[in-house]
Amino acid sequence: MNNNNLYSSDTIGMLYAYIGRYGIAKQVDVLLEEMAELQKALLNNRRGRPHNILEELADVQIMIIQMRVCFDGEYAQNEKTVDDWINEKLIRMRKKMESWK
Repeated sequence: MNNNNLYSSDTIGMLYAYIGRYGIAKQVDVLLEEMAELQKALLNNRRGRPHNILEELADVQIMIIQMRVCFDGEYAQNEKTVDDWINEKLIRMRKKMESWK
């Protein structure tokens, strides 16, 4: 599966199925576990130990997409979407970079 398939209707449908089967609370727990595993892999890399950063990044990315389905999808009643927040934060980062000159 390449990045073009991360947000495909098949992938989103699969993520909805997981949410339906296990519930949002359980999937939030899984995200937290995956983030902890990524943190450990990053620390192992920093310490010169064997690591699996790419695998853990993939796990976290999948769970983040699933969280978007939960909280940014049809269940959410937010004024802003995740993409709106991302755009705002990227604009803020660009402005900060301009001050570096």
